[in-house]
Amino acid sequence: MRVQAGLTMAIALTALLAGCGGPDAPARTAVSVDQASVRLNANPAAPAAGYFTLHGAAGPLALVEITSGDAARVEMHETRMDNGLMRMMKMDEVPVPAGGTVRFAPGGKHAMLWTIDPQAIAAGRVRLTFHFSDGAQVEAQAAIEPAGGADTEMSGNMAMPADAMPANDAGEAHHGH
Repeated sequence: MRVQAGLTMAIALTALLAGCGGPDAPARTAVSVDQASVRLNANPAAPAAGYFTLHGAAGPLALVEITSGDAARVEMHETRMDNGLMRMMKMDEVPVPAGGTVRFAPGGKHAMLWTIDPQAIAAGRVRLTFHFSDGAQVEAQAAIEPAGGADTEMSGNMAMPADAMPANDAGEAHHGH
C-alpha cells in the first residue's frame, strides 16, 4: 500500500512540475497585458498616450475597447505612413493572434486618454480595463510618465509630409511617436 501511495505521489508531482514552464509548457490559456504606461502630454488639454503589451490566449481574439475610470475617454489609434504623410488613425479593434504578442508602443499602435483624473496623476497610476472579443476583460495599472522625451505622441489627427518631420538628436526624422 505504501509503495502504491508513494508511486502515485511521484507521478502527481512529476505531472505538476511538468506544467511549470520550459519548452514543453502548455500554451497560454488567457489573454494578458503587461508593461502598461501612460505618457502625459505637455499640453494638459491634449490627450495622453498609453502603451502596453498584449499576450494572446490559446485562440485568436481582438481587443475591442479600452476603458478607464481615471480618464474621460480612451481610444485606440495607430500611426502609419500613408501617401508620404504620417497619419494617426483610430482603430475599432486590434487582432491578437493565438499565443502572439501585440505591442502598443511609440511610433505605432497606442491608446489615447483624454482628461485623466488629477488624483490618478498624483498617485502615479491609471487604471485601465481591456475588453476583448471573447468577452474577457483584463485590468491593468499603468504607470504615469511625465510629458516630454522623443516619444511624445502627436495631438489630434495630424498629418505631415515625412520630410517635414523634425529631426531628433541623431539627425533622423521623428515621426510623432
